[in-house]
Amino acid sequence: MKAANSGLTFLDRCARRCQISRSPDVTAFFEFDEVDVFTTGTLGEPGQRVFFLQARSDGKRYSIRCEKQQVAAIVMHLRRVLTDLPPAEQAPLPGALDLTEPGEPLFVLGPIGLGYDRTNDRLLVQLEELVPSEGDDDDDDDSPATDDVDRGHVRMFITRSQADAFCEHAEHVIEATLADRERDRRRGGCDEHVGVLIGAGEVVGDQPAHL
Repeated sequence: MKAANSGLTFLDRCARRCQISRSPDVTAFFEFDEVDVFTTGTLGEPGQRVFFLQARSDGKRYSIRCEKQQVAAIVMHLRRVLTDLPPAEQAPLPGALDLTEPGEPLFVLGPIGLGYDRTNDRLLVQLEELVPSEGDDDDDDDSPATDDVDRGHVRMFITRSQADAFCEHAEHVIEATLADRERDRRRGGCDEHVGVLIGAGEVVGDQPAHL
């Protein structure tokens, strides 16, 4: 879907407004059969908050910059999967899902893939990098097509308990930012203009479903 009066998609426009830069020589690929924590949170003052997704494993953190709508979309699809599964049996300790200092994010979130692996009773979450389209640089007609660029991703399997805890925590984080929505809109931030590409379904051949 193209934005009106522009050759850029909504995600491309968001990347430009948020002044996102991407190193052409570094692509992040991380895959986890399990993680210690999968969470979300924000940094910044009201009206200027930035959302992050974060996975933590073996004492290391992996942070991805994202938008509120993307977090809400992940919650919605995880909830749909969880409704067809037995209830989670464990809950995290208080504060376990608090966002730790994200540092430099691996990338900005673009497409999202979700699935369920019945064999291992794990939910698959695949977070892929936002790569601006070819028309994103108006001053460089020789910019390469995005098909030729490796898209970074973080791919992880999480338990039903982790998925349920993520949803509850994410809903609380989103609710805490609702009072700032009008301020964000007046300031012309990218919060209200983000397109979300997300697919959800059964894991087929160890791959998540995409729309």
